[in-house]
Amino acid sequence: MTDPTIRRGDGVTGITDRSDLDTLAAVLDPDCQRILATLGTAARTAPELADACDLPTSTTYRKLDKLCDAGVVEEGVRVRTAGKPASEYQLTPTDVCVSVTSDGDIVVDRQSD
Repeated sequence: MTDPTIRRGDGVTGITDRSDLDTLAAVLDPDCQRILATLGTAARTAPELADACDLPTSTTYRKLDKLCDAGVVEEGVRVRTAGKPASEYQLTPTDVCVSVTSDGDIVVDRQSD
């Protein structure tokens, strides 16, 4: 999938920070939205998310990488009594606010708890 280009009436917006564009692209991606909604308040492994979201496991890992890179999901370790530890994912305590200025520029603001 190619990166979305966010446009206003007279051209490309004023987003110059790549991380802002990555965050916006991640939260607008329908598969990522399903993963975010499924995570809620409980951490889950990629296979658990794949099953709950009805996504292929490989797609789930790619979307989780995208969400981690965007800073809205963080990866941790689930310690098991038997076997090796597994990666688990949870929401990052961050509010992401997207607004449009009077000039038509898109502003992405992050506020950590």
